[in-house]
Amino acid sequence: MRRDIDIDTGGGLTQELARLRRRAARQKRKISSGPDAWHAWSATMDEIAILTQGLVARPANNLESLAAKFKAILWLIEINESLLDSGDLKRLRRFGRDLSVLTGGHE
Repeated sequence: MRRDIDIDTGGGLTQELARLRRRAARQKRKISSGPDAWHAWSATMDEIAILTQGLVARPANNLESLAAKFKAILWLIEINESLLDSGDLKRLRRFGRDLSVLTGGHE
């Protein structure tokens, strides 16, 4: 993982998260091939969690950085299946769509 000092607080963090998510998706498809594959995926997920924690700990400077924080948090919740209620997930997704529209996104 790149050090936080090497990544700016805006697009750099979100680009790094996107890169790690793509890697995790590739690695997850190979998990059944053995324990080494599972360990590689798990290490990537740890990197994502650490980077997300760093992103969330920083103050949001604008609506775009707030949207990036939300997207990172929601992704972790979804991938870890850590919600207790599917209604909560639907509400969070709806909030994310509204936030995306406010930031000029198309969702």
